[in-house]
Amino acid sequence: MDYSKLVLQLFKRTTQSYKFLWGLALLELANDDSVVSNNIKLYDILAYSGIYASNLVTKYKVRLSCNSDSVFEKNILEAQSKTKDYKIKFTEIYSEESREIIKKDFLKYVPYRFQSNFFDIKGNDSQKQKHYIDSLDSNNSQYSDILIYQIDHYDESLILNPNWREYLRKNYLLLKAYITQEFAKYLAKYNVDVPNLMLKVDPVADKNRENLTKQRTIWNDFIKDNLNIYDIYDGAILTSLNQSIDLDHYVPWNYVAHNMIWNLTPIKSSLNSQKSDRILIDDRYLKKLANQQYQLYDWVKSNNKTKVIEDYTIVSLNNLAKDSFINSYKIMIGSLCQSAIRQGFNEWKI
Repeated sequence: MDYSKLVLQLFKRTTQSYKFLWGLALLELANDDSVVSNNIKLYDILAYSGIYASNLVTKYKVRLSCNSDSVFEKNILEAQSKTKDYKIKFTEIYSEESREIIKKDFLKYVPYRFQSNFFDIKGNDSQKQKHYIDSLDSNNSQYSDILIYQIDHYDESLILNPNWREYLRKNYLLLKAYITQEFAKYLAKYNVDVPNLMLKVDPVADKNRENLTKQRTIWNDFIKDNLNIYDIYDGAILTSLNQSIDLDHYVPWNYVAHNMIWNLTPIKSSLNSQKSDRILIDDRYLKKLANQQYQLYDWVKSNNKTKVIEDYTIVSLNNLAKDSFINSYKIMIGSLCQSAIRQGFNEWKI
């Protein structure tokens, strides 16, 4: 059985995000060593899908559908959860009533539609697809190798095909990359203002996010060479980036998903905690930031910091005179801030 060809059929003609959420949850749980048998509870897939969806919606402000009306988006609580147990987190992020609504909506057709592309089922009727897949489960042993799983209605679980599970585990990284890529392509049409969407769709992107050690070193060297570098927020002269000074993403990382030097500025740790993921679009601070960035750029260029200059080149800020740099920079940052606000990030009033 050529499972790779079957996988390529999974997400053809997908019109909702549920299939991708289901596929990612199924892949993770099939690869989970704690799942000792080939039985996976439907609730566990539901919980994993719900947490994945809430991370996209609340953290990255990604829309899962055209009008943000998917069952997950409509029922997420704003409560934060620090537990790593996805089943506990599911109960903390969604109310009991919401979980029942999600369960009824999500499990009604998604487990069946997920495998429907394996078969020539005429039309796009969900009830028809459900009946067809169920009839295969019950009566058609010749299709047992094609099905990834069969559904045990009594136990409310999936019975994974052992051969499929072996394939999913053996090709975990490749399949994860494929589903993530397809999901990002699907979401792009509903999130036209979102940069680096691929990183946000990957649930481990934040865990693998690079620290700012290199950028802090650049900033510290820059400050040591210049006696007139000011904190754009309170006007204090900067002498170094000590433990009480953070290097902050002016436009939040959760929106831009990169550490380019042109979006970084020193800020007192206490004030950074207040700012969090909010957006400051006050023109007074944008002017200060633009001037500060020109000073940094000028120093970087004078000291032949080639790798750092690339950050400015990517956004067409290299080789500009001071006035042109500042004007172009303000337009670029202002546009990013407005896009982030439209996407759902909150404005910060200082």
